[in-house]
Amino acid sequence: MGKIGSDSFIRLRAPMVTSQRDGVSEYRDWDNATQLVVPNVMVQPFKMAEKLNFEVSFNREFVRTAYRFLLEGDFDILPTDKVIWSGSTMEVFGHKQTWKRFNGYIFYTGFIARISDG
Repeated sequence: MGKIGSDSFIRLRAPMVTSQRDGVSEYRDWDNATQLVVPNVMVQPFKMAEKLNFEVSFNREFVRTAYRFLLEGDFDILPTDKVIWSGSTMEVFGHKQTWKRFNGYIFYTGFIARISDG
């Protein structure tokens, strides 16, 4: 993987496990998530449209911030993953995007991650 930026982040991927309570329902086991350190990334602030920031906020204060992560090549990131960057744990928002060269080679991958407080 090449160098597109000077930042790095940690990708968290949690396995699905079956609930011991009912033996049927499944949930992500974040206590046993795998971690992958990803170097040479460009991270940029990302202003999301207000429609994407909708949250029931009656009598509630909150803030939501989003970032765009750009990596060279094709990178394995899922909408169910989380990332740790600059001391904050964020949820991946949506699917990754890829940009291809004319020959079909994936030049870089981008994805959005967001964090909510409040």
